[in-house]
Amino acid sequence: MASILHKRKAADPSASDLTVGELAINTSDGGIFTKTSGGSVVEVGSGAISNLVEDTTPQLGGNLDIQTNNISGTGTVIANSTAVATAGFRKIHTSNSAPGGGDGAVGDIWVKY
Repeated sequence: MASILHKRKAADPSASDLTVGELAINTSDGGIFTKTSGGSVVEVGSGAISNLVEDTTPQLGGNLDIQTNNISGTGTVIANSTAVATAGFRKIHTSNSAPGGGDGAVGDIWVKY
């Protein structure tokens, strides 16, 4: 089995500190570095976020199951979707005037502001 070569110090390594594929650990911040075949030193795993609140444009890749929890906060909710009455869904409308006779469908919710 090949051995893993590594170095430790309290600063980021320079290219002269490493050979290609060798690992270095910055003991002050825990960063892990390696030297590429192109000769540059890169931090392994850099670019990832360490806290969800750092993602200012999150996207949901599937359905959200909140189980028995609530989603709460302040701000504006914007949804671009179509409610289908046959599927049991209803729309929520907001307006600065009362709905007219032909507006919406039975069961829709109207919020006047």
